[in-house]
Amino acid sequence: MNKNTSTGKSNSSKNEENKLDAESVKEPLKVTLALAAESNSGSKDDSITNFTKPQFVGSTAPNATVIIKINGIAVGQAVADSLGNFTFTAPETLTDGTYNLEAEAKTADGSGSAKLVITIDSVTDKPTFELSPESSVSGHKGLTPTLTPSIVGTAEENAKVDIYVDNKLVASVDVDKDGNWSYEFKDNELSEGENSIKVVAVDKAGNKNETTDSIITDTIAPEKPTIELDDSSDSGIKNDNITNSTLPTFIGVAEPGSTVSIYLGLKHLGEVIVAKDGTWSYTLTTPLKDGEYNITATATDIAGHTSATANLPFTIDTRISYFSAEIETTNDSGIVGDNVTNNTRPTFTGKTEPNAIISVINSETGEEVIFKANDKGEWTFNFTSDSVEGINNLTFTVEDVAGNKKDFSFSYVIDTIAPVPPTVSLEDYVVLPNGIILSGNDLPALVGTAEPKSTILLMRDGKLYDSIEVDSNGTWNYQFSNKFLQGAYDIEIISQDAAGNKSSTVKYSFTIQTEVVPPKAELDASDDSGAKGDWITNKHNALTLLGTADRFATVNILIDGKTIGVTTADADGNWNFDISRNLSDNVYKITVESIDPLGRTSSVDYQLTIDSFTPIPTVMLHDSADSGVKGDMITKINTPLFTGMAEANAKVSIYVDGVLSGEAIAGDDGVWNFQFTTALSDGSHDVTVKVEDIAGNTASSSAYNFQIVTQTQKPTIELVNDTGVDNTDHIINEKNPALTGTAAPYSTVKLYIDGALIAEVRTNKDGRWEYTLKADQGLVDGDHRITASVEDIAGNIAHSDPFLISVDTAISIPIVSLSPDSDSGISDDNLTNIVKPTLHLKDIDPDIISVQVWDAMSDTQIGVATQQPDGSWAYTFTSDLTEGLHQVYVKVEDIAGNKANSAIFDFTIDTTVSTPVISLLSKDDTGVTGDNLTNINKPGFAISGVDADAHRVVVQVMHNGVSEEIELSHLNGSWLFIPGNTWTDGSYTLTVKVEDKAGNTNYSAPLTVVIDTQIAIDGVELVNDSGVKGDNMTNDDRPHFRVTVPTDVNEVRLSIDGGNSWVQATPGVAGSWEYIWPTDLADGQYTLTVEATDKAGNTVTKTIDFAVDTTLSVPV
Repeated sequence: MNKNTSTGKSNSSKNEENKLDAESVKEPLKVTLALAAESNSGSKDDSITNFTKPQFVGSTAPNATVIIKINGIAVGQAVADSLGNFTFTAPETLTDGTYNLEAEAKTADGSGSAKLVITIDSVTDKPTFELSPESSVSGHKGLTPTLTPSIVGTAEENAKVDIYVDNKLVASVDVDKDGNWSYEFKDNELSEGENSIKVVAVDKAGNKNETTDSIITDTIAPEKPTIELDDSSDSGIKNDNITNSTLPTFIGVAEPGSTVSIYLGLKHLGEVIVAKDGTWSYTLTTPLKDGEYNITATATDIAGHTSATANLPFTIDTRISYFSAEIETTNDSGIVGDNVTNNTRPTFTGKTEPNAIISVINSETGEEVIFKANDKGEWTFNFTSDSVEGINNLTFTVEDVAGNKKDFSFSYVIDTIAPVPPTVSLEDYVVLPNGIILSGNDLPALVGTAEPKSTILLMRDGKLYDSIEVDSNGTWNYQFSNKFLQGAYDIEIISQDAAGNKSSTVKYSFTIQTEVVPPKAELDASDDSGAKGDWITNKHNALTLLGTADRFATVNILIDGKTIGVTTADADGNWNFDISRNLSDNVYKITVESIDPLGRTSSVDYQLTIDSFTPIPTVMLHDSADSGVKGDMITKINTPLFTGMAEANAKVSIYVDGVLSGEAIAGDDGVWNFQFTTALSDGSHDVTVKVEDIAGNTASSSAYNFQIVTQTQKPTIELVNDTGVDNTDHIINEKNPALTGTAAPYSTVKLYIDGALIAEVRTNKDGRWEYTLKADQGLVDGDHRITASVEDIAGNIAHSDPFLISVDTAISIPIVSLSPDSDSGISDDNLTNIVKPTLHLKDIDPDIISVQVWDAMSDTQIGVATQQPDGSWAYTFTSDLTEGLHQVYVKVEDIAGNKANSAIFDFTIDTTVSTPVISLLSKDDTGVTGDNLTNINKPGFAISGVDADAHRVVVQVMHNGVSEEIELSHLNGSWLFIPGNTWTDGSYTLTVKVEDKAGNTNYSAPLTVVIDTQIAIDGVELVNDSGVKGDNMTNDDRPHFRVTVPTDVNEVRLSIDGGNSWVQATPGVAGSWEYIWPTDLADGQYTLTVEATDKAGNTVTKTIDFAVDTTLSVPV
């Protein structure tokens, strides 16, 4: 505490001061002034406080009147008590700033004053902090790669900043004069992961402000990523790391969110970000050439830590470089290497890429063999079935280990037959499409080939007819000498070599035709209307001609001498021809010209008449049957009358929905009418009219669609959006709901709510309608009855069933509090030591169907509250909550879909309380310090280790078997215990019980204190008392004294000069102290003063008179 004193003014004048007579000079009054301890917040030495109505204390002359001035203005006065002490409290609240105070004291004897400068400071700035640039990760607030990062911040200049990690104080730092501070965390102060940081700033006036945030430490490098070829790129054998993809895709697994860097050899290819599921993928962008490669990858997390390197060797192989095949030498008969052999199952051998899979197919036999080359690429195989005679074409398909495929061809010849069969043909002939060889020469000639120098044996009817020699070029010819009749013939020829081996027999068939067949024609029956075969038709296009001619003859069709097309007779001589051109009504000359396969021509003429017109009939509802809106093709008459136009006197056939319903004859004016006699069903119908004139021409009308409607559809009503949990309960939270429903298409719908007409709408073509209530038609909360009436386009009327809805747009805001059973300690302080507390929820509406409890700090759902048997709602946490502040709120939703959130509810979990310590005040610890022995019968005790949130501090005192509890008050920032009554001598055991606001309790270790206020000197004895014993006279000039005291005395002093000097006695046993004067005393009378002091600090003195007499007087 600062005390300011000053001198006052004397009441004497200057002249009086110069007088040196008996009159005394008056001294000025002494005055002190200081802040009262309870008003001096913060440091006790700086006269800075956050009390805006502080109290001041001071001292001066007893009973003096003290005037208090602030900034020179008197604001009040005080009167010193009998000891000269005074107090004064500022009468009004002082704003922040510096004030000059003065206390002027006055008495009848004079005056004096004291001054004091104080500063009022009631607020302090909110501190800030962040990771220092060297400790942070760019772009990631609060993330650091070290466990000992530095933080920097701001606060009020010269304040103190306390730093907490997860609510544990780890450091206090001072703020410089510019308001800046910094701190570097020590080992083990931060843990890996998220750390909650709280910074509390305390200025010199004791004001506090705080801020909280998180620091995330990440010091661990990610695990080495995995890397492999993606299945889409792993061609051929899986997992062999050989691919034919020049732009392969690689995949792997790494830490989610990390960056994977990919290298091909030493070349950096690129980077990818790992997905949330830990997977990554990278596709090369530049094609690779065939060869062996090594790709590597590292993962770097967002804190900058890089993993070990993963690598994957792989091979690019995009082609099959070589392949060879041949018949194995021992199987290649005749000339080796000519690939001609008489072995029908030869062995093949060759070479290609090592371990390739080879598939070979003999195109002639269809047999397929699959085998594998060895590690050197060598292979061998043979077929299990015979090869065909002659050329055999093999296709080899080779697939290497990279998945590349390529086909190779190989041919060989099997020759086991001799001689080769001969060939034969007519010298002059044609081959008909059916394979018949035709000639018009009745003396035909034969030509052919055979083995050179062989003989051709010509056979007819199974007998040798003639023989022909083959020349050295292998050709032969033969001219018959007898004419052939018209018809078919078969001959056989055989080639016979010089050794007599015969070839197989070759059969040759041919036909001789010398006559020309004339053509015939007629109209196809479907095109020949009217009388059949009269070449008169009403078709003017797509006419089909049918006829006969020589087989496979070419048939030219001419109209009026101009060729319009060509067709061909089939194997039986039949032909047809479609006239594609449009022939108008007229008479035409049709010419059919036949050219047989040998080029011979024949023709015939016909006359064709075209008569193809009749008008298209019309059909419609008669006016008398078209009820409702005219022309809308809707009627309520189910036996309607139809009318229309057609060619005069034509026959009219009426079809309804494709079924013939009746016939009528058009009049001379072309008008026809038809009245249905059988009722038609309700619904849509199609009427079609078909007419046929006397020439056989027909025409049909287009379908005429009409509807029979004799009754209407009952309307329905429903909500477009049935809000809430159940979309069928008709409970909504909308005042202007959208309604929809069904009725007959194009009907008029009138809507009524609670009996009042609110709208009139039309249904669409599907019979749907919809209406949304307008702003001025909003419904009040409650039940409502909705009905609809409908009138369809035929005038039919129907009414809906009532549709009931309930409108609910209101919901109460819930209130969250701790359940009384969970609110330990002081009620309603939102502080508890229960780690699984129960939340009590109020103002929950009866129709609430969902009550969710959410964590306000992370905005995540914690759980779902349940309704209790008494109808209230509660939620009990299922896992232990951490120590510290928690924030929750409640989300509710009612059956109508209304939602509301409660205000955020703050509560604190506090399960610990520090162990208090009680000790005897040092000023009251008399005697030996620390022995808890005192002669003060109302000693003071200091209590430390009491948490700031202590709610109740009780001292339990045990003395002589009687216990007493005293509840303390927190005074001047300290806990102090002083007994209310004086204690008698004896032993006292004190225990402190502390209970915090959360209800946590802890006890101090017991402290035993002994009160000892008594001391006595039992006796003082002159040991070398010579002569008469007990007369305290000795003839020894070095007297010996013995002092008897209680055993708790720890010091005995002696003095023979009235206490100006002292000597120490030496303790003996059983309370006996000895002292022998070390120097000779002169003869004379002495007074011995003995002072004894015990362990409690009690002191007592006792005096005795003694005499030293070492001389003997000579008697006279």
